[in-house]
Amino acid sequence: MLKQMLKLCAALAFVCTLSPVVKAEPWLGNRFAQNCAGCHAPGRINVVASKRKCTLSCQGCHVNPNGGGLRSHYGKWTEDRWLSTQKVSWLRNSMGFAPRKDQLYGKKPWEKVKGQIMTPNSKLADRIVKHGLTLIETEAPLNELEHDRVANPYDTISESDVQYLYQVPQDDPYRLLGESKVDGGGDIRWMVNNLTRTTNGTSTAVKQNFLMGADFAIRARPLYRDLHFVYESRILGNPGKDAKTKDSFAQSMTRSAYGMYDNLPYNTFVMAGLYRPLFGNATPDHTSLSQKILASAQDISGGMYRAPPFTAISIGTAPNVPFANFHILTGTEDSTTWKNLSGYAVNGGLRFVKLGASAVYSYQKTSGKNATSQDVTTLLHSLSLGMTVKRTTLNYETVSYSNDNKAKALRVGGTHSLDTYTRIFGETYFNLAYTVANVATDILPGNAVQIKSGLRSFLIPGIDLQFGYESTTNKSTEDNIETKTAGITTQLHAFF
Repeated sequence: MLKQMLKLCAALAFVCTLSPVVKAEPWLGNRFAQNCAGCHAPGRINVVASKRKCTLSCQGCHVNPNGGGLRSHYGKWTEDRWLSTQKVSWLRNSMGFAPRKDQLYGKKPWEKVKGQIMTPNSKLADRIVKHGLTLIETEAPLNELEHDRVANPYDTISESDVQYLYQVPQDDPYRLLGESKVDGGGDIRWMVNNLTRTTNGTSTAVKQNFLMGADFAIRARPLYRDLHFVYESRILGNPGKDAKTKDSFAQSMTRSAYGMYDNLPYNTFVMAGLYRPLFGNATPDHTSLSQKILASAQDISGGMYRAPPFTAISIGTAPNVPFANFHILTGTEDSTTWKNLSGYAVNGGLRFVKLGASAVYSYQKTSGKNATSQDVTTLLHSLSLGMTVKRTTLNYETVSYSNDNKAKALRVGGTHSLDTYTRIFGETYFNLAYTVANVATDILPGNAVQIKSGLRSFLIPGIDLQFGYESTTNKSTEDNIETKTAGITTQLHAFF
């Protein structure tokens, strides 16, 4: 079964030369924060602060500073070089690489070659600037301790472009970014569920085997590094018993479409178009309790996976540890559901190398008329904290939701979530998540509790397999209904 599904994903990847899109998973930022070579070749020296683009925010792995969607060359480096339990030779996976001390620029430090390179009309200097030295690769397992800030101090500030680029070898994402004007990326998720849903004592089997969805993205950079035009589409899967996979391809939406300029001082960007601003500890798991209530609070039918993009204008900055974004929301693509929608969103936080620690706050306010012309105002707050201790990555988040429909009662609620990933071997993890809410999933009076546990393995670069047990209890005191859903869930996730 797994072999057949892998072949299906490979075939889809071949047919869809511009592939789908991954939604952000902030825990991976906490996981790799202490590994500087997790994003680029080891041993890089720094540039002056105003020109520095190193960051642990969403922009570290994704093109969109709000996270999710098309991954940058740095995010793809992480996938190819690190995020896999096993390499497969016939797939031509990228090899590992030697630590700084064994790289050409480590064996011959800049101080020793500066006089040879920095000579008038130096052809060697031109070659280093244009192409870089060869990246020394290895088939040996990578040791992350050889790539942290202790083994690779980044205190030196380059005196010139030549000195900086001397330590940026071939195949480094910095160089790969400049080799093409167009690139793409992608994501496909296939779900298999075997659940039992019990409502007020009556049980129903829920067995599903379906394409959850697929995202497709393309980016054009007519000025190479500075100006980005991105389009991302989403094919919506259908879990219905009578649904056919081919019918899913007839259901699609624009996930985002925006322009962005990101070469301003202190890693500052400006962008505008269709997209959703960063909010909270975003996860592609739309069945998580916090994501279900978040969708209800925003009157989104079908879960956050079907959330339409806003029309927005944003400015933000991410100079290393801190980051902050401000968004003006001027409407939404879902004009059949919302009229005159407007609002704003703010998010900011700190992400550290030490312990992969992070603290992120998000706020979002929107107002508009819904499909029945009722005035609705939604307020959302989120505070998330994360860190990695040895092999375990922990993320805690608290979210408050407020939906003020002038024609109905004010609906408010909140959730507390703890999500943990413990690395067993390679990039195979044991996941345990616990969420509690003081409202029902439809944000009406009640309460809800969810527990998820299982295994997650990034088998090879671009293949993520998840298998686990889920239990969700949802009580609505207003309707006097209690529903418990429990069982086994499996997901095959292909991204490239």
